[in-house]
Amino acid sequence: MQRSSSIPRNKLGKQASQSNSVRDAATLMLKLLELESVLSSTPRNQHSNIAFDEVFADKGSETDHAVENNELVEKFRQLLKQLKLRQPDGLILAYEKAYKACVAGRHYENQMKIINWVKGRECTCSEAINALPKIDELLGTKHTARFDEVFSFVKPFPFLSLAYELRLNIYDHLLTRKPYLALNSSAILVARRQKLDLSLLRVSSQIHKEGSKILYGSNTFFIKASGDGREEALIVIQSMGKHNRALIKKLEVQIYADSGSSQKPSASPTSPTSLYLRELERSTSSTSTSTRSPYERELKLSSRSSVLSTIADILPKLETLTFLFAPEIRANASPDREIIRKTIEFCVNNAPEANFVGWDLKFVRDTMIEEMLTEFMESRGGLRKVESKYSASWRPYGGRERHIAE
Repeated sequence: MQRSSSIPRNKLGKQASQSNSVRDAATLMLKLLELESVLSSTPRNQHSNIAFDEVFADKGSETDHAVENNELVEKFRQLLKQLKLRQPDGLILAYEKAYKACVAGRHYENQMKIINWVKGRECTCSEAINALPKIDELLGTKHTARFDEVFSFVKPFPFLSLAYELRLNIYDHLLTRKPYLALNSSAILVARRQKLDLSLLRVSSQIHKEGSKILYGSNTFFIKASGDGREEALIVIQSMGKHNRALIKKLEVQIYADSGSSQKPSASPTSPTSLYLRELERSTSSTSTSTRSPYERELKLSSRSSVLSTIADILPKLETLTFLFAPEIRANASPDREIIRKTIEFCVNNAPEANFVGWDLKFVRDTMIEEMLTEFMESRGGLRKVESKYSASWRPYGGRERHIAE
């Protein structure tokens, strides 16, 4: 996602550390003291009706008086610096959210929100709760004790007591994405991607073990095997860890074999991946870049570093491997026909022998490509035509096809 140019690059998030002025510290201190007075004089069953951050109405004069005559303000300001809170002015709101969740019998949730790009991320519930003991010690308040009291009545949901089959249904609902899970940041014309919340896997080792089987085993992963996305996909897969990679069963690989395709994505010319590929290309060939087809260059790079050439090692339990072409594939240009043939041959030869290998020909507009596939796949039990999750999610859009991730 491209950051707005209206945000100064040298000031992004830096003003958060400057927000602990004496006046800000005095205002926060007075709010905490007033909140202590209000909560201690109000029955607990009415605490949910109190807006914690609004109990103190700053009229200016009271804050000015505290700044001028109270040494406690300076000590409080120094304490906030030591605690290194993100946006201390949001501490009371985070405390209110955690406190009221516990009063309602629920566990509080930490949410990483950025409302103001200049100030940075908001204070979370856990950060506020962890900071309160030292604040109470300095100010003589009892916010921590009051929170611990309501938190003691919160009973965790007995998730692990549920039947294993029910837990699997919950994992499947939370940890799978339709139609596929892209490992490239720039899949072609992808819109409205559904985000996965993986916080459930951090609850316990048992839940992590059970949920990982669904996350990696039930999702269909999508990668690009050529262009700048190749290196990116390879790094992402390798970073998953040996155990998690062994759980992946379904993979879709998109290849390019037509230099005239108008839909081929291109990375930024100054991105690290593009610079790396350009340097690798210069070191592996003495032929002028302008005299060769872009797919010929990709093929030369693929022989040195490719997802396909290492897929048998990094994904040992892969069951289904589906190849698909980029949209609007053609083979009508004679100079590129041999490149297309070599690309297909490279994919067939590098596909693991034990896998079910299918080909999605939805975007193929030339019968010559299908004839090439039939020839090369004869030794692998014949050409198997399938519909990939990727192409199945394409819909007509404005006179052309556009990919919509549902």
